[in-house]
Amino acid sequence: MDNIIFGATNDSLYDDFSNLMQVEFDMSMMGELKFFLRLQIKQTNEGIYIHQTKYVKELLKKFKMDDAKQRKTPMYPTTILRLDEESKNVDEKTYRRMIGSLLYLTCRSNFMMMNQAILMMLKAQVIDSRSSIKNPIQDSRFKRRNQEATSQDFI
Repeated sequence: MDNIIFGATNDSLYDDFSNLMQVEFDMSMMGELKFFLRLQIKQTNEGIYIHQTKYVKELLKKFKMDDAKQRKTPMYPTTILRLDEESKNVDEKTYRRMIGSLLYLTCRSNFMMMNQAILMMLKAQVIDSRSSIKNPIQDSRFKRRNQEATSQDFI
């Protein structure tokens, strides 16, 4: 099974592309995108919001931390760490899974920001395709468009 995700800011173009794809390939329309690769996508009139609330809740439940109290700082900054020979040892496999899950969660944010930057560059290249400038980063117009861009531009 292959998947395709597409969107458009123009309803007419969206319908044309959808009809063309359905004629060419055996496919069905699943509706508005809500989840993709552990990301939750919420589309509103104000913009598109991407978050991982469900994944975080699953992680907390998986590691039996769903009833833990929230803290801004997990440990007081003045705490002195010492060897605790009385407590039982931490399960190394569980610890590694927890750290791996947290790394995956935090790296996703950087990955999403990088993709957004690439999309902005591609959009600038399409807009500037009629000009002689080939590298949008060197163009001062790209910098202005970069600052004015919104999440609506990256569907």
